[in-house]
Amino acid sequence: MLSTVAAAGADHTTPAAAIAAAEPGTRIVVRPGTYDGDLRLDRPVTLVGEGGRDAVVIRGAVTVVADVELRGLTIAGASGHGLSVRGRKIDPLVVDCAIRDGAQIGVYISAGALGRFERCDVSGNGWSNVEVRDAETAPIFCHCRVTDGRRGGIYVHSSAGGRFDECDVGGHALANLFLQSRADPLFSRCRFHDGKEGGMMSLEGGAGILEDCELWGNTLSAVELREGATTILRRCVVRNGRGNGLFAHSDARGELDGCTIMLQGRAGALIQSTAAPVLRGCVIRDNRESGVVVERGGGGTFIDCVVRDHAKAGIEVRDLSDPLLQRCRIDGSSAAGIECEEGGKGRFEDCTVVRAGAAGVAVGKGAAPVLVRCNVEAALVGLSVAHGGGATVDDCTVVGRAVAGASLRGHTNVIFERSRLRGGRFGIYSDEPGGYIVEQCVVDVSSNEVAA
Repeated sequence: MLSTVAAAGADHTTPAAAIAAAEPGTRIVVRPGTYDGDLRLDRPVTLVGEGGRDAVVIRGAVTVVADVELRGLTIAGASGHGLSVRGRKIDPLVVDCAIRDGAQIGVYISAGALGRFERCDVSGNGWSNVEVRDAETAPIFCHCRVTDGRRGGIYVHSSAGGRFDECDVGGHALANLFLQSRADPLFSRCRFHDGKEGGMMSLEGGAGILEDCELWGNTLSAVELREGATTILRRCVVRNGRGNGLFAHSDARGELDGCTIMLQGRAGALIQSTAAPVLRGCVIRDNRESGVVVERGGGGTFIDCVVRDHAKAGIEVRDLSDPLLQRCRIDGSSAAGIECEEGGKGRFEDCTVVRAGAAGVAVGKGAAPVLVRCNVEAALVGLSVAHGGGATVDDCTVVGRAVAGASLRGHTNVIFERSRLRGGRFGIYSDEPGGYIVEQCVVDVSSNEVAA
């Protein structure tokens, strides 16, 4: 059955009248024009704009509580939410629509609703542009643009799910993406960019997966994990932001697998306050500060990662923090490759440190890292330990080309076991006797000077 809507010469003069008169399965064609008034779609009908979405404007709120189809419409200027979809298993199809400039949420999906949104443009709404909430709520968004909201971009929370494929999300006043309270959606090949605050934030147990996504140009941290978040990022690229690439804190977990973090204005990754994310097979490079900073009791596990070419240190560990790095390569830092200070610990297994500007590993007062089966090479000193610092070096090769394999200043507490130490002038240099223990080591010098 076909029904038409136009100001004159059609079956109905308003979409609301056409819906009220429609039988289930009716196709309602809305001719070009602007139509004022809210709509409630409570029966399975198809509402199609003639001439494309810019030609047909519904000025009001649209509420969907049935399996309807919307095509080629603009929903604009709603006093509340622009497009609301609610009800368990309600499954509308929304194609080539724009939802813009509403006072509250642009697209609001709740109470177990589903729905498929294709090539839609959601922009300029007063609250979140898209909000998905409640258990069993699981819409699909494909090739959609979500931009320039006056608050956040996409907000998924309260155990909701959903899937977002190849969507462009950017330019929001708050974060482009929020995941909260056990939300578990999937984002595939999406772009999160130019946020006036962060790229994405996961908090209060937020979960979800981002695969093959790109995050760039965001003002604060590109990825923020906090308060028990467990979000997983796979093969994502984080680049060219003004803040940190990854900021994990407040007991966050989460995983980054095969991701690249580069060209950020601050650190590649900042981990604080009992956060313990896992980074596996990641490349962290060319960031303006240090590659990785772990502080204020932070932790984390880094496996098979490459950290290279940073303006400060490759890895900084301080404030009683204790990360684990396994089979990582720290390459090309202007300062130390690994810098531990102020009680920082950390365990480094099978790692390589090369092309450090000063020391390969620098240890400050109260710090005590453990290096196992590591290869460390630096221009000046392989391992530098300041007064009050300590370290355990087990089965490592430590080379300082110009000066010393290891330089120990003041009272230190360093244990060398089964290791090889070589320097341009000293294998081990110590200005205070008794500050180290050497067991089953090879200590070598490139000149005739004798190690202290």
